[in-house]
Amino acid sequence: MLKEEFNKILNEFSYEIVSAFKEYAFRDVYKVILQLIGYNTYTEYQTALGRSDLCFEDDDRLYICEFKVIGKADDVKVKIEEAKQQIKNKKYSTRLTVKEVVTLVVVIVNQNKDDEHEPMREVVAIEECS
Repeated sequence: MLKEEFNKILNEFSYEIVSAFKEYAFRDVYKVILQLIGYNTYTEYQTALGRSDLCFEDDDRLYICEFKVIGKADDVKVKIEEAKQQIKNKKYSTRLTVKEVVTLVVVIVNQNKDDEHEPMREVVAIEECS
């Protein structure tokens, strides 16, 4: 469900603007939308081992997201595994909270028209890192 909602948001932007988006731009767009619908959100949360891209929380759960933006859909599985390893190595889920901590990998393809395939702009994967 989150993937579909993220894609609906992404599809509201013009081709010209999204083609220039970097990881931080996608992250910030989703941060603002999550804030507007009532989540407490923050970006670049720093820990002793690194910083996670986006965190959002409700009364019961704290979600920690690692975003990866790639230029070709062929690289999705590699980026998912890379992000999961980063989450584990940097121990993003080790937080002082009574809430359930859920770590998520968000992979976005931002393929431009000069690529050999048709342009693609889509959240292609959101996976929980256990």
